[in-house]
Amino acid sequence: MKATSKFLVLALIISSLAELTFGKEEPKKVTSDAGYNRVLVIGFETTNFVSNYYMNEQIAENSGLTIDSLEYFYNSYLLNQLSEDSETALVLIPVDNGKTLNQFYNCIDYSKTEKEGTIEIKDAMQIKNILNEYNANHVLFIDKYELNWEGDPFNTLFHVINYSILNEDNGKIYSGKAYFNIEKITPLDEIGKKYTKQVKKIIAQTEKTVLK
Repeated sequence: MKATSKFLVLALIISSLAELTFGKEEPKKVTSDAGYNRVLVIGFETTNFVSNYYMNEQIAENSGLTIDSLEYFYNSYLLNQLSEDSETALVLIPVDNGKTLNQFYNCIDYSKTEKEGTIEIKDAMQIKNILNEYNANHVLFIDKYELNWEGDPFNTLFHVINYSILNEDNGKIYSGKAYFNIEKITPLDEIGKKYTKQVKKIIAQTEKTVLK
């Protein structure tokens, strides 16, 4: 009887272990890097960092930057803020490869940017090739970054971020602006919530456009 009892206990232990190991299905991993929600984030060309009032030297000095790093810093700071957002359902991929950036910029026609704040696509096939290279279907492109001073009665400085969303099939599918105002030129990392709020607006619009 003792041998039989020991056998039954052993059988129960083995059965329990088997249930723990094989009885429960492995939870499915949710991947967020499928091509449909992978978005390349491309910053503005240096010539599209502009101000209607300030010289670049003044902007650099008051931003705590050197004149040589001005456009690069404004670009990289914005791209980092966009790509590091932890709440988005998108996979935002900042592009910093010089060859890829030049290929992309050569696909864009800026002739309407000055008056209408929009871009046109010159070479949709090349943009599709770039997207395929990164296994992505969309581009969030920062067309232009403006620092515009409004005098009396406002006496305020507007940061205006022009952006477009492109896809591999239809080219440009959305153009928009995000902006905020402050009293004077301030280092970007000291602006805080006003900057972050506009970054989140750009991401929200990109999600709405890409995932609809």
